[in-house]
Amino acid sequence: MVGGRNAGVVGGLLRRGRQKGLTGRQEATSSDQLGKKVVVSVLGLGALTWMGGVATGDGLPESDQVWFGTRGPLSFERAVAVGPTFFCVGSGLIATFFAMRHPTKIRHIALPDQLHDHAALPLALLLAFRFQNAYDRWWTSRHSSEDLASSISSLAACAGGGIAEVHLSTEAEVDLLQRRLLLLCELFACAAEEKIHGAGLHGHPANGCPQWTTLEETLQDWPEGAAGCLASPDRVVWCATQMVWCIDRLEDLKAFGSGRAGHMHGMLGAMQQALDKCLVVCHQKSPAPFVVHLRTILLLFCATYPFTIITTVSPLLIVPAQSIVSFAFLGSEYCSQEMEHPFGDDKADIPVRQILMRARLSARAARQNLVARGARIPT
Repeated sequence: MVGGRNAGVVGGLLRRGRQKGLTGRQEATSSDQLGKKVVVSVLGLGALTWMGGVATGDGLPESDQVWFGTRGPLSFERAVAVGPTFFCVGSGLIATFFAMRHPTKIRHIALPDQLHDHAALPLALLLAFRFQNAYDRWWTSRHSSEDLASSISSLAACAGGGIAEVHLSTEAEVDLLQRRLLLLCELFACAAEEKIHGAGLHGHPANGCPQWTTLEETLQDWPEGAAGCLASPDRVVWCATQMVWCIDRLEDLKAFGSGRAGHMHGMLGAMQQALDKCLVVCHQKSPAPFVVHLRTILLLFCATYPFTIITTVSPLLIVPAQSIVSFAFLGSEYCSQEMEHPFGDDKADIPVRQILMRARLSARAARQNLVARGARIPT
């Protein structure tokens, strides 16, 4: 009797053990199936979004299309840090491998989630500070470029305007000085662009300017001044010096009044100041210790993130979760890097040639009007 009861107890324990094991396997299978359903649902939502974008984007300019335009969330023209993102996603794959291969031992490699909870706030503050500074740096450069072009256009309009009656003997010299001053406005724009971008930069095709001519090509309209300009170590300074001389000479010849000459000197100073602001952005980068510290924390945060969720989420969801976090944080840093350098040959860079070409066309039109007008217009 005793032996029979003991055998029954042992048999019951074995059955309960098998039932618990079966239940555990069923729960694991159910979790995997749930993860697969979530992935399929997200993919289906993406497909519906794609169909909606196609339906609503017809007839709209590409930049205004919400989903598939160049500024939409599904655009392929985005800032992606390939190397760091690959490294962080690789850590997610490693965590997934161990979670699926050794599910009972993953607690030994799991990290406490409090570690990332405490690091998230300072990291977010540093990242937001860098992003905002880079954004302001880009827009400041854009405004400085526009100020430079606007000052050149204003100076050209003032130089090509009507003049006072001058003596007949000096009329030819006044006419020559006016034309030279307008040509110097174009040369100043060429020299400024060359100083911002450097020699030999062609720029992105989207920011190209077919009408743009180089400094050497523009100097063909002034052969006697070409040698001095090309030999100068700083062509911007050479152009500014020649412009000052022309303005002063026109004032001496009574073609320009003192007020008009002083105003033109002020615009010339505004041109140089706007150019200097652009050059500061070109040559001065963000402090290296700040950038290095931010990128170190950012990389460590994203690379170790999968090991904080390895015990709480399904193995199939580790890589998607890691990809989202890495894409968000690393993408923000890469965007900051792009905006920190607004002058260059990337598509998102400031189209300096297109901006300055408007000023050059203004100066060129004023010079052509001066030639066509011929007779003096009294003021």
